[in-house]
Amino acid sequence: MAAATKLRLRAILPVLIAVLVGVTLLAQESEVPRQLDDPREVLERYRPLEVRERQPVLEDNGYYPCSDCHDGVEVEINPTIRELMVHDEIQLVHGGGRFWCLTCHGEEDRDHLASLKQQPISFDESFLLCGQCHFQRQRDFFLGVHGKRLESWQGERTVAVCTECHDPHDPQIKPRKPYRPPQVRSGLQPAPNAHHERAKPWQM
Repeated sequence: MAAATKLRLRAILPVLIAVLVGVTLLAQESEVPRQLDDPREVLERYRPLEVRERQPVLEDNGYYPCSDCHDGVEVEINPTIRELMVHDEIQLVHGGGRFWCLTCHGEEDRDHLASLKQQPISFDESFLLCGQCHFQRQRDFFLGVHGKRLESWQGERTVAVCTECHDPHDPQIKPRKPYRPPQVRSGLQPAPNAHHERAKPWQM
């Protein structure tokens, strides 16, 4: 009898484990992640970093502060999706037709970007805005896998924000022509097999 009971337990045990794992996964999937009250809360999950300020660049190009024009008086607030009479040099490709200016820019406060909850986000911290949709890239950005680190590879981290590499209105990186190979130093001859074709794996 004891042997028969052990055999039954061995047969049932994998089924019980599978059921428990399934119930646990279903419980996890049913939990809705808490929405951040403040976009900056995500910074608490990762080690500190400094960013190169973006607003001075916008100021130098005459784009900031936006409230110089968008003050509600000289330019009235108009949330209607329409063809713009100004900023016509901007082609909004980002989002494939799903976005409009006020998807990212604050309606009342044009000197800040706006989160999905309409919380102000500095132009110096655009990664907090981008991460609302591109959360996997944002995680990689915080971990140092995605993005560009400046100054030193050790010590305090200083990084470039998303919009230093990506045009926020058309963020896809365009193909670029590769640089030519370096010149051979004077007095040296190029190696005769410098441009030989690499062997295929099945030929090695």
